[in-house]
Amino acid sequence: MPHRKKTLRRLPATDRKVARLCDDLHSVETRLKNLIPTIVDLEMWQRAEKKMTAAAILKLERTPELEQPRLTDPRPPINLDLSD
Repeated sequence: MPHRKKTLRRLPATDRKVARLCDDLHSVETRLKNLIPTIVDLEMWQRAEKKMTAAAILKLERTPELEQPRLTDPRPPINLDLSD
């Protein structure tokens, strides 16, 4: 629990610094505790994405060459050379 300003004024300088550091530590601890559910969700989504990617790669490897989608355009290239 944060110390009140009135309480800190009565303390010696070193004790005030220690009290502030303790308050900062408590604040960081609370923020980290609040981040844990977010980190757990991100890890879950990352594992799911990794599995989906691996499954997609495996599916592509299993399809015969004739059934694989074409990655190139079947149309002839356009000649953009304007010199006569």
